[in-house]
Amino acid sequence: MNLFDFTEPAPAGSSKAEVTRRIKQWVEELRVLGDEGVVHVAELQCHEPGCPDFETVITLMYAKPGMDRTVKVFKSLTEVTEEEVRDAILKSFADGSPAVAALKAELDSGHHC
Repeated sequence: MNLFDFTEPAPAGSSKAEVTRRIKQWVEELRVLGDEGVVHVAELQCHEPGCPDFETVITLMYAKPGMDRTVKVFKSLTEVTEEEVRDAILKSFADGSPAVAALKAELDSGHHC
């Protein structure tokens, strides 16, 4: 496994900056941001009962007001996989729109380069 094997969590010893870049790349490859969108990734410590120690928070920020989305993966940055990021992002868009259905079909077919 290496840093660029995106199907697995990051290898031990990867810096948070490397892992953050990797997660941002996964989100950008989903093409849900458009030309002006920005993705922000953070690892936060969770203090709520029953919550894991850390969670990865991914925020999609758009130029158009009211479009921003925040998703969480209840694992630390270094434990998150591409599949978990993809599933969290797609779930946040699960509004039944044709654009979301087309994106999901494309991703599920494996033709999302």
